Amino acid sequence: MIKVAHTIHTDHDLGLVILAAFLCAFGSWVVSRLYQHALERPNNQAIVWYGMTGITAGIAIWCTHFIAILAYQPSAPVRFDLSLTFD
Repeated sequence: MIKVAHTIHTDHDLGLVILAAFLCAFGSWVVSRLYQHALERPNNQAIVWYGMTGITAGIAIWCTHFIAILAYQPSAPVRFDLSLTFD
C-alpha cells in the first residue's frame, strides 16, 4: 500500500488524481439517483430511465479513466504516432 501511495505521489499530477476521484464519486451519485428514479416509474417509462442510467454510467467511467490516464506523468519521454495507429 505504501508503494502505491508513493507512486501516486511521485508519478502522477495530484490535482488530476483528485479531479478523477471527485468525478468518480459524483458520477456514482448521479447514476444511483437516476437508477432510484427509474425504480419509481412504470415499466414503459423505466426502460428509458434505465438506458439513461447506463449511458451516464459509461460516460462517468470513461471520463474518470481518461482524466486518471492524463494524471500519469511518466519519467520517460512519450510521443504519439498516428501513422502507427492506422497501419
